Amino acid sequence: MTIEPLINKATTLKKLAQAARKSGNYTQAITLIERATETLEPEKWRLESVEKGAVSVENRALAEAMADVYGSSGGIYRSARQYEKSVNAYDKGEEIEQDERFGFINSYNLTQRLVARVLLEPKEWVSPDKEIKGKHFANALSSATDTVMSQTIGPRAGDVWAWADLGMLRLLRGDEKGADLAWEMLVKLARQPFVFDSTLSVIFDLLERIEPVAVEKGADPRLVAAAGSLKKAKDTLTR
Repeated sequence: MTIEPLINKATTLKKLAQAARKSGNYTQAITLIERATETLEPEKWRLESVEKGAVSVENRALAEAMADVYGSSGGIYRSARQYEKSVNAYDKGEEIEQDERFGFINSYNLTQRLVARVLLEPKEWVSPDKEIKGKHFANALSSATDTVMSQTIGPRAGDVWAWADLGMLRLLRGDEKGADLAWEMLVKLARQPFVFDSTLSVIFDLLERIEPVAVEKGADPRLVAAAGSLKKAKDTLTR
């Protein structure tokens, strides 16, 4: 049986879920995106035996669709403030997205799984040895930043989403100057308003979670710095 009809069905459900999310109907969005996930997951076994350099067009399309649907799930759960489910969805998407067997050069799930962890642990994520949902956060953040940076000086030099991801990762690392350079490239390259809207929605979500703990008495200076950097990024992208 060909996989194309299932991919088409999942893609349609995903688009409907995204529309519901945009309208603020998160309950409907979650129902629809879970249906999209349930459409594809029974076929995940097809990807288990794939060898690097020998993936079929059909299996690559399945992998791409699954990574996309998991990523959309993560975003919808994030909007609904279901942060643990958001982390889980992004982790599943990242596992496929960064799997060398499929040859994808992307960083959405890679970046957003870390953003989701910050939202889940808005006070503790800055601790150098903090583990969040099975990941040493600082190490994962450093590795992701290196990956995306290499993409921006290579095949994704003109990709606005790569620069958006790099800006976000550098900001979370406390590299404000590096983040500023990434935001400048984003502003230079982006032509569509939705690029800014998407990036700003993540910044607003982070501010909403980090700012209250950053103003507490005795707050970690790194939290205070992160809140300041987020505000600066917001101003840069809303000029």
